[in-house]
Amino acid sequence: EWHGPSALRIARRAASDERLRTPLCDHSDHLVAEAVEAVESEGAQRLADVLLRRVPMAFSPCWSAECTRQAARRIGSILGWDDRRIGVEVESFDDERNQFLKREIPVQSF
Repeated sequence: EWHGPSALRIARRAASDERLRTPLCDHSDHLVAEAVEAVESEGAQRLADVLLRRVPMAFSPCWSAECTRQAARRIGSILGWDDRRIGVEVESFDDERNQFLKREIPVQSF
């Protein structure tokens, strides 16, 4: 439902590799295959692109720092990210997510 015409491609991708069937974090039904699809077919380049815009699960009330680390490690293992890159991605993601969550929405008066 979430991925529309890409859903079948994601399902086929997940069927090809057990790591792609792994949830992004222990609290999610979203799979690593969805993140890889976002990178390879939708132009996502950063962890924040995936988790905040393509598979926006990082706004869930149960999202935690551990979820971020799990998702980064699981995605990174498929995409070939080393420990340094995973650390950079986690830090960048945290900064971007925190900025978004703190953003004030202007109130319009009528």
